[in-house]
Amino acid sequence: MASSSWRAHRRFGAAREAGSSASSPTRQNLIHGRVSLVEEGTSSLPEAVLSVARIFAVAALVIAAGFAFLLWRGEEPGGIDDVYVLAFGPADLGGVDFARLERRGSPNEALACNPEICPSAVIDVETPVYPVAGGRLREIVRDVIMARPRAEPVYSARWEEADRFVERSALMRYPDTINAQVFGAGQGRSMLALHSRSQIGYSDLGVNRARIDAILAEVAERVAREPQP
Repeated sequence: MASSSWRAHRRFGAAREAGSSASSPTRQNLIHGRVSLVEEGTSSLPEAVLSVARIFAVAALVIAAGFAFLLWRGEEPGGIDDVYVLAFGPADLGGVDFARLERRGSPNEALACNPEICPSAVIDVETPVYPVAGGRLREIVRDVIMARPRAEPVYSARWEEADRFVERSALMRYPDTINAQVFGAGQGRSMLALHSRSQIGYSDLGVNRARIDAILAEVAERVAREPQP
C-alpha cells in the first residue's frame, strides 16, 4: 500500500515537472515578446520625431527659397514689392498736413520741423530758418533725397512746395514714406518740414530718425555753399 502511494506521488511529481518545463518556454516567449514590443516602440519614437523634423526642415527650405526669389524679383512684377502691396497696401502712405500733424503711437516715424509750422506735433529735430528762397530750398531738398539709394519720387505738388518720396530698405525692401515741404519765411528765407514714417513694423530701430538727420545735414551743407546776396 505504501509502495503504490509512493509510486503515485512520484508519477505526480514527474508530471508536474514536465508541465512546468513545458510551460516555461511559453512564459519566456511572452516575456520576451513584451520586452521586444517595448523596445520596438521606444526605437520607433525617435524615427517619428526625425521624420517630422525632416518635413519641417524641407518646408522651411522651400519657404526660404520662395522668399529669396521674391526678394530677387524686387520691384519686378511678382516680386516682394507686390507681396507687400497685397499684405499692407500701397507703399506710398500719402501726404501729411504739418499744421495739424499728430504723431502716431508707434515709434516708427520721425519729424523734423519748425515749431511755427508744426504746433501740435512732437518734434524730433527742430529745423532752422534757411537763408535761401523757398523754391531753391525745395530743389536742394529734392536733390538730396533723390541721391539716396532706393529713393524714388511719388508725388510733387504743383501749387505748394511739397514733395513725397518712398525709400526702401536695402535687404528686405521695406517701404518708408518721406514727406518734405518748404514754407516761406520772408524775402530770401524759408523753412523746411520733413516727416519720415515706416509702413511695416511697429518699431523702425531708429531708421527714420537717422534718415532725416542725414538729409538735414546734407541740406545744411548745400545751403551753406549757396551764394549769399
